[in-house]
Order: sequence, then C-alpha cells, then structure tokens
Amino acid sequence: MKHLSAALPSLLLLAQACALGDEPAAAEAPPSPDARPRVELAPVRNAAAREEALLHGVVRASERATLAFGVAGRLEERAVDVGDAVRAGQLLARLDASGYRHSVAAAEADLAQVEARSAQLQRDEARARALRASGVTSAADVEATATGREALAAGRAGARAQLAEARRRRRETQLRAPFDGVIRAVLLDEGAVVGAGAPVFLLAPEAADEVHARAPEAVAAWLAVGAEAEVELPATGRQLGATVLAVSDAAGPTGLFPVRLRLAGAARDGSGAVLHLRGPPGEEELRVPVRAVLDPSGDRPFLWRVTDGRAERVPIELGPLRASPAETPELAVRSEVLRAGDRVVVAGQRPLLDGDPVRPSEAAPGPRAAAAAPSEASR
Repeated sequence: MKHLSAALPSLLLLAQACALGDEPAAAEAPPSPDARPRVELAPVRNAAAREEALLHGVVRASERATLAFGVAGRLEERAVDVGDAVRAGQLLARLDASGYRHSVAAAEADLAQVEARSAQLQRDEARARALRASGVTSAADVEATATGREALAAGRAGARAQLAEARRRRRETQLRAPFDGVIRAVLLDEGAVVGAGAPVFLLAPEAADEVHARAPEAVAAWLAVGAEAEVELPATGRQLGATVLAVSDAAGPTGLFPVRLRLAGAARDGSGAVLHLRGPPGEEELRVPVRAVLDPSGDRPFLWRVTDGRAERVPIELGPLRASPAETPELAVRSEVLRAGDRVVVAGQRPLLDGDPVRPSEAAPGPRAAAAAPSEASR
C-alpha cells in the first residue's frame, strides 16, 4: 500500500498526458502558410504595328502677319499697343508724311503743266489744219504740230503715273490692319526712324487654328499629309483633334523638318501644344507591359510566363516602345514560344526561379488572369 501511494502522482501525470493525446491534431500545431510567391499577371496581346511619335509645337494662326510700312520715315504716331484688339482697316500707326505730301503737290503741278501744254498744242494743230486748208501754211507745219502733240501726250501719261506713285507713297505712311485680330507684338516706338519693310507690329487672330512643330527625319519619313493626330494643350488641359496639312521636304538649320497641322477647334495663339502622332497600321506584333521585361538593356532580356501555376523563363527580343489603349506603356517583343493571351508576370519577379509554383495576385489585370486567379489560389 505504501508503494502504491508513492506512485500515484506519476500515474496521474501519465493519465493526463494520455487524455491530451486524444485531442485533434489541428490543436497540436498551426497550419503552414502558402509558401508560393505572390505575383501579378498581365496578358500578352496581339496588335498591329504602328509608328507613333510625340512632338512639341506651338499654336499659330493661319493669317498671322508681320506688318510694316511700305516707305521710310519717322514714326509720328502709334495708335495701338500689345494686346489691343483691332478691326480690319483700323489705323495702327502713322509716319511723318510732310515730305510725301510735298511730292504729291509737285507731281500735281507737273501734270497740270503738261495738261496745259497739251491743250495748247491741240489748239495749234487745229489752227494749222485750218490754215493748210486755206493754202496759207504747208503740210510740214501741220505734221510738226501734230508730232509735238503726240510727244506731249506720252509725257502727260508719265506725269499721271508719277502723280499716282506719289499719292500711293503718301498712303503708305499710314499703317492699317489687314484683318481683324490682336496685336501680339510692338517692335518700334514713336519717334523711331523706320525703314521701308521694317517690322512694326505682329498681328494674329484672337483664335488660332494651326499647330506648328518640327519632326525628326525618322518621323517625317512616315508622317503623311491628311494623317489624323491628337493635340493636347497643357496650359488648359484641352484635347483637340488635328489633321496634318504639310510636312516639309527640307530640314531646317537644326536638322528637323517643319510640320503644320490644322486644329479641329480654335485655341489661343502662341499656346504650347503636345502632338500625339500615329502612322498607318502595319503588321501584327506581340506586345507586353514594360513592367514584365527584365534586363531590358542587357544582352538577354527575358520575362516570366505563368503556365499551369508555374513560372517559366522566356527569352525575348525587344522591339520599339508602344502606347496601349489602357495608357500603359508596352514593348513590342519577338519570341518563338510566346503567344497572344499568355499571362506574364508584371510584379513579384524577384524571388522567381524557373519552374517555381506561384500564387497570382487578385489584382492581376486582364480577363484571363482574373478568371484563373481563384483556381490558382485554391491549390
């Protein structure tokens, strides 16, 4: 009995241990977490190859004009300033016209003198013919009078032309607006001596309808007249359609080719513009998101394709950068094994090895990735 009492504590501990051993195995240890790396997938898509370019330009008015006097003189009056709206025919500036008025007066006097002399010769010829009919004078006298009248007639035409020119030059001392618009620049002040043809004002319509830009040779080679484009105005956030009007055949001093486009709507003259140009559709090509490509600047760029829940390393050849309808940059790629509709990894590539099982992210883009995500997660 004494030995049984001494062993009782040990027997109780053994019974307690046996009882605990009958509990479910789930209580012994927590479940192990899913060790597969989480990745985000995107589909490979097929799209027609199409040249694209992004250019910067300036909104310009098609009627933009630099105004100048047709004659030289001292600027006596400037009637407008920068930003003033003007109407067609409105007086903008005036030169000192005193010298031109004197020229007109002198030409008028010369013409009057020639007119008087011509009238006198006509009367002399009439008298000579009358005397010739009476036998008083000779035919030579009549012919000499007629010749003098004809010669003076040529001089009268010259005097009239000189008067017209003097009056034109006097009118040229007034500078008027050729069309409705806004003064964009004033280049001379009152009192300045102005040469003929020297710019005085820059005039443009209030609303402009063209965009002027310069394109590299590679873009000018495929850009065609009539091509559609999208124009963004960063200052206002507006977006307008445009049509290519002209592409220069000759490069400018900077090696770029001037390009003009017609806007589908009006914009403020002088505004900055960003042009999105697209060439005609070409052959089909494979495209993948830029984020999917690893080692893009190395000798062996590649990406990870997910097939049956496992990552597969796929070598690729890189093509040009493309824009996508989802506004996500894409790369054109060439591969012997990659196909449109395949799913490639765009996030979570760092820990992957060839053949690793993966767990697609619930946020993976594309209908195919979204459809496959539940089945992958349930494994």
